[in-house]
Amino acid sequence: MNNHQIPNSKPQTPKSIRWRLFIVHCSLFILLIPAVQPLLTADFTCGYDNGFHLWRAVQVGHCLRQGCLYPRFAPDMAHGYGFLLFNFVSPGSAYVAALFNLTGLSWPLAVNATFVLGMVLGGYFTFVWVRELFGSAAGLVAAVAYVFAPFQAYDVFNRGGLSESLAWAFPPLVLWAVHRWSRYGRRRFLLLAAFSLAGFILTHNLFAFLFAPLLAAWVFLEGYLARDWRVIGRGALAGLLGLGLCTFFWLPGLAERGWVQTGRLLGTWVFDYRNNFLDLRQLLSLPRVVDPTLINDWPPKSLGLLPALVALVPLARWRRLD
Repeated sequence: MNNHQIPNSKPQTPKSIRWRLFIVHCSLFILLIPAVQPLLTADFTCGYDNGFHLWRAVQVGHCLRQGCLYPRFAPDMAHGYGFLLFNFVSPGSAYVAALFNLTGLSWPLAVNATFVLGMVLGGYFTFVWVRELFGSAAGLVAAVAYVFAPFQAYDVFNRGGLSESLAWAFPPLVLWAVHRWSRYGRRRFLLLAAFSLAGFILTHNLFAFLFAPLLAAWVFLEGYLARDWRVIGRGALAGLLGLGLCTFFWLPGLAERGWVQTGRLLGTWVFDYRNNFLDLRQLLSLPRVVDPTLINDWPPKSLGLLPALVALVPLARWRRLD
């Protein structure tokens, strides 16, 4: 008898497996309800960037109603003079909010629905990716941790960064698809990896740029663990195909960079990287009481002391890991 076989154990049937997955999925979405509950309202949250994203979505919705499926020019901005906003700003989140509005939702509901979509998809794709590597229980824990990360709450409820919050749905999807394609060579996952990477760039190009080193490290790790250089080649192919699919967006912006005054934007203190490093006191700060009477409150962008401590728990058993 195989030493790993449990005597008198009943093999799992497809029905029992489906039922278990159904319970796990229901548990996941129930656990995500508290994270999205503040967005289940017909009013905007107090995010100070909500206005900017609303204007972009209104412009996309206006152009779609006029029959322009991919506008580069925002005709009503800049006091009616308009400018080439969507040559330089990823339009993905504006499209999603505009499409929600076209289905009949009011603009506050459309914007909030876009926030909810990003959080739920981010949690679900994290569950799928981690379940592939470590099982359903680990996937459930990782998904909840991903959605309830303090920076997610800061991004959605304080900053109101619609593009960035929706873009958080893409990293786990890209990593899972690249894993399936590069390790096992399944071609449908090559398409999924390429399209998800292109969608990432079209939703928030700077976030995708910052994610690129992590993606490259993941591909090299896959190749090292598999002892197969073809794995790295497949990952590179997926990345190049993803870049190629959205060339229509990033190439004109790159080519026309010299015609816009980016220095006037990047010269402000908030966009200077030297002003955005965090000390340990803020990085590990505990939650604090929120004063709802404050306008544009600036809470600490903490990793959170509790998530940091939970992340250290596996070190207690590291000797037993192979």
